[in-house]
Amino acid sequence: TNCSWCRCADGENATLTEFEQVLKAMKMDSLIPLAPRVFDLFDNNRDGTVDMREILCGLSSLRNSRGDNALRLCFQMYDADRSGCISKEELASMLRGAA
Repeated sequence: TNCSWCRCADGENATLTEFEQVLKAMKMDSLIPLAPRVFDLFDNNRDGTVDMREILCGLSSLRNSRGDNALRLCFQMYDADRSGCISKEELASMLRGAA
């Protein structure tokens, strides 16, 4: 089928472009500008794709996070290289994305 959401639901993995289409299909347009970072955050096994489990677990984490967990997710979203620190370049990228 041609539907990214359908393919993902059928067990196929989604690329970043397909993930953006899934977000649109789920009426989550506010996440589109952050899609690359959200995609990277959801891609737990670092294979460059996300499967349905990664998407559902990730969206659940985003939706249900409070306090320290929400802060940790926000930090991870901008710690692109997963170094545990936000570099000047990552901060600049974050600020550019917010503009």
